[in-house]
Amino acid sequence: SVSRPLPHTNTRPATRSVVSAPVVHPEQLVPNRVVPVPSMDNHIQMASSMANSIGPVASVSLPALETKVQELMRDLLSDIQTLSSTTKSDKCSLCMESAVNAVIYKCGHMCMCFECAVKIKASGQGCPICRKPIK
Repeated sequence: SVSRPLPHTNTRPATRSVVSAPVVHPEQLVPNRVVPVPSMDNHIQMASSMANSIGPVASVSLPALETKVQELMRDLLSDIQTLSSTTKSDKCSLCMESAVNAVIYKCGHMCMCFECAVKIKASGQGCPICRKPIK
């Protein structure tokens, strides 16, 4: 049997405020730069840190929350710019002598010279950045 819902004494619908930030990809923040992508653990840790620094949403006003999000975005942009300027290199990350001229099949990382890539593949090791197998 189907029953009808009981009428509520309060006819006003419950309202909820939702705050969202625009989705920004690292390449939009730092054009023409290689930006390392954090691992899932880093994303979880950053989200947890952001949640802890903001505190309970119910006790934060919308303008304060927007200000905090903008502050965190500025910090993130600064960190991305610092990382991209310090990690961008044209030298092989293994021998530190030859120019980077090999792309690792599967993950697409470009971090070593062809000679080192052949040695790494022959040894059975994975990509030095993400550890995925080299095909």
